[in-house]
Amino acid sequence: MTTPNSVYEDTSIHGGIPVSSADIIRIFCDVERTIKVRRSIIKVELKSQTRFYTLDNPDIILKVNGTAVLVRATSLDMNKIYIFDPKTDSFLTVVNETIGVYGDRESMSDKDYAAIGRHGKKLKRIEDTIRKRFNSTNEQDEQEDFFDLEVLETSSTKQQIE
Repeated sequence: MTTPNSVYEDTSIHGGIPVSSADIIRIFCDVERTIKVRRSIIKVELKSQTRFYTLDNPDIILKVNGTAVLVRATSLDMNKIYIFDPKTDSFLTVVNETIGVYGDRESMSDKDYAAIGRHGKKLKRIEDTIRKRFNSTNEQDEQEDFFDLEVLETSSTKQQIE
């Protein structure tokens, strides 16, 4: 019995061309847009529908927030999008659609309240991680400035003695 996996394995043995996951995304995604990331949110408009995607990886947020990214997706399944660097076309991450909870408090279910709680905790975790990285970077800069100042004082003291 021939399956797609067995055909792939046979071609890889006999000199087939290896294809990465990013290449597969490039081949099969029919939606491609360059979109600016604002406040860790990517807003995609397609076929008179607006969808929102929230980045949840602090490393990616620090890298792309406020810049344009290349977004790829399939029009059949817009539940997730693939983010690429527009300059190098290198794959960055996959982002799932942000599901909003709408309505007044009386019409919300326990499931809606749980979704709001999870989202709030996720945002808090991301904010704390970014704040820690920012503070550690500032501390390193201050330490480097302090060491530079110390070297400068030491060298000027030596010059005064001589």
